[in-house]
Amino acid sequence: MPLNSVGRHFCNGAAPIAVIAAIKEKQKPMARNRQIPVNSLAGLTLSQTGFTMISEVTTGSVAEYHTLIRYQGTLGAIAGGAALGLGRKLFDLPVGPSVVIRQAHILAYLKGIAGNSANVPTMGAGTVVASGAVSVLSGTATFQNVVPGIAAANSNGSLAEQLLAPQLIFLPGASSRSVFLNAAATWSVADPAAKIYGEFRMNWTRFG
Repeated sequence: MPLNSVGRHFCNGAAPIAVIAAIKEKQKPMARNRQIPVNSLAGLTLSQTGFTMISEVTTGSVAEYHTLIRYQGTLGAIAGGAALGLGRKLFDLPVGPSVVIRQAHILAYLKGIAGNSANVPTMGAGTVVASGAVSVLSGTATFQNVVPGIAAANSNGSLAEQLLAPQLIFLPGASSRSVFLNAAATWSVADPAAKIYGEFRMNWTRFG
């Protein structure tokens, strides 16, 4: 297109189609770059124990990381006829620097054997693995200090979803670096391998 033609188009308030297309094409890599995974820079270490699949995508920068973890595995051995808390470690935060978790969110499903299908599990995330004769997580703060526990409708694959309201969870450099997906209920029968699957998301930063 001749220059004088381009000028006329701009004067008439409409940029040439070719120019618009070129601008849009240059903008595409910029948009993609903001979503490039930075897993190795963020420094999380995923746990493998008890999971048949666990994956991480972390984007952003040290000022604020955005992490998505998807997981599928087993909760662990449940002794029947009693209350019990238990959990699986999802990941370890990087050793050394202090960490602030700004917001966290879990989507958690638990599917056990038929004898426990009507049991109501409370599920959450904390810096200590749930244990002991507990039917809920609220009795020990560190069982749910990352995401407060919430009850699923049953243990037959119902969703437990909980969003931590925006706030600052400060974990000093010397504090626990592990985050666990925890569950607690009064279980009717023994189950050696109840299935867990879902997602964990968090916005976080590190410093120091």
